[in-house]
Amino acid sequence: SNAIVSWRCPNCKICEIAGTVPVDETKLLYCEMCDRGFTLDLLDPPLSAVPPGLWVCGNCVDCKVCQNKSDQVISRKHWSRDPERCYACGGCSGIPIVDSLIKDCRCNVCNKFYRKNDPGVIRCKKCKSHVHIHCDYPKKLNILRDE
Repeated sequence: SNAIVSWRCPNCKICEIAGTVPVDETKLLYCEMCDRGFTLDLLDPPLSAVPPGLWVCGNCVDCKVCQNKSDQVISRKHWSRDPERCYACGGCSGIPIVDSLIKDCRCNVCNKFYRKNDPGVIRCKKCKSHVHIHCDYPKKLNILRDE
């Protein structure tokens, strides 16, 4: 399908985020499903080295948990270790550098991950915890948008 149409031979591989070949080609990571290339430090969450096991770009993730209906906008920077779990549903967990970045980024209601810049996340004015807007129960949570 789309992966076949956009396929590039090894000599023509580029970073799909930057649109160029990185200076250090060892920093280029390839999606296990579509074979597109991505520069490690441009990913979200960023990586400093190629992770062990399966690596799938955000465009190839078909989340069976949320059916890709989370508040997140799919970006070329997003990725997962599981083709059936998006970032919010835990697809990136299990890598120490990533776990340290996302440890405080869980919705207190649904327990799914969020990114610091996600537009659909609000903060409690009292305890400073965060929740997805769609998880908010107005009568139970005392929330205000981050200023």
